[in-house]
Amino acid sequence: MRFLRFFWMIAALACLPKIAFSQITIKTTLEPDGVTYKVSMVSDRSFTGSGSYIGSSQITLVVPHGSGNNYFQLSNISSPISNMKWLFSGRADAPAENPDYDYLFFSFNNSVSPPVKFDIIANQEIVLFTFKRTSQCAGRVYNFNNQNDPFLFPNSLGINPGNSISVFGAGGNAYGGNQVPQTLVNLSVDDINPCAGNEVVFTAAPTISGNYYYQWYVDDKPQGSPSSSPVFKYSPPKQNTDSQPNVTVKLLESVTNPCDAYSARKALKINVKGIPDNKIAFAGSDCMLLPTTISVKSDVSAQYQWQENGNDLLNETKNTLEVKKSGNYTVKITKNGCVITSSVQKIAGVGDADKISLSAGSDTTILAGEAVKLKANSTNALYFSWTPANDLSDATIQQPIARPLETTKYTLTANNDSGCPSTASVTINVLPAIYIPNAFSPDNDGLNDTWKLENLSFYTDATVEVFNRWGNTIFYSKGYSTAWDASGIDAASYSYVIKTKFKTYRGIVTVLR
Repeated sequence: MRFLRFFWMIAALACLPKIAFSQITIKTTLEPDGVTYKVSMVSDRSFTGSGSYIGSSQITLVVPHGSGNNYFQLSNISSPISNMKWLFSGRADAPAENPDYDYLFFSFNNSVSPPVKFDIIANQEIVLFTFKRTSQCAGRVYNFNNQNDPFLFPNSLGINPGNSISVFGAGGNAYGGNQVPQTLVNLSVDDINPCAGNEVVFTAAPTISGNYYYQWYVDDKPQGSPSSSPVFKYSPPKQNTDSQPNVTVKLLESVTNPCDAYSARKALKINVKGIPDNKIAFAGSDCMLLPTTISVKSDVSAQYQWQENGNDLLNETKNTLEVKKSGNYTVKITKNGCVITSSVQKIAGVGDADKISLSAGSDTTILAGEAVKLKANSTNALYFSWTPANDLSDATIQQPIARPLETTKYTLTANNDSGCPSTASVTINVLPAIYIPNAFSPDNDGLNDTWKLENLSFYTDATVEVFNRWGNTIFYSKGYSTAWDASGIDAASYSYVIKTKFKTYRGIVTVLR
């Protein structure tokens, strides 16, 4: 089982002043064997005698976050400096500020007798310690940057990571930075306050030039695949409420050696202004007896201008319009500087004899792989067209056979010689297949500890019953909000019955211990 250990810096050490004329830089190097890491320092000033005494110090390394064999593990921490013992003090895995990386904390406390002391020669590399990676190499290891790392304190875990090298001759913490600069990515947008539905353009700018790819996210959802373009175009969904979507770019460096892989993130929130509801509503179908009334939802802070065939109608500036003749009608709505025009509403005058009455049938639920007949009904309709046409036996008949692979909303458009169409829709809900494991091991190792029945949650009122070899019920559940953990049950095979309103499943499940 994995766990997080949080390392807290000693407040007194963190607050020690740095002497402007003495700074120590550090770096971490992967040795040629591909598993040994060397952590070293270089001082811009020499320290000898008592001035070279190093007190309590901390090194924070940033390593790729992974799981399984890619979960960064280490061993064999040692130092070439006599009696210097560095300890692996803890780690913070995938913090919210930088979820692609884990933070490893190493500490040194000069409490041995006699204390560790060695000459620090200016501009000479001194190896502080080495360690070996025992896991797979998932990417580059780099030193924490006290100035701009995303996980700087304060952070989501409430801990204070960082680097400090306390040198007596320097008057305290002499750490001054890292020898290898860390590539960061900046993010800008051409409009921080866009209207909903309007396209905005984001641009990523790495702090160090290189060969990069960019993966974009909106509210943590990936937008396509990584691309070499640092530009991302995004249109916030059209909605009448304000929102603040969080757009993130993940910088990926193109490398050939897996140990050189590197990524960096940057997020930016934009303030999207909601737009008024511009859906035209009216009583009846597209073709009806005139006059009739059409409207949009009223908003006291919005302005309206109705149009007929693209031309403004004089004095028609309310949210309703009485239509007296056939035509194509739209309304232009302005609010908070955002202008939106409705889709075209076609109105055609017809008589009762030509009006089409249409129903696409009732919504239906089927199991994946089944077929169902779309039971549409109509009067005065001559021509039919279903969309989407995929998975239909014939999209031009009134009642085709549908075999959808996923939940699908089908829309039927019916017409006659008057040219006044009517539409209706029906949704066929497709339930995914239930995955029923034939064994699980409730040994509290975090793996397969319960009998997980995938997709059963889609089947309301399902029942699950497990029996021992004598036919006695040892587990029963209506619904399956809590998975069976076989508590108090011996390792053996047990029969089960899972009932849904569509199908009953019977079989054997084995409890392994």
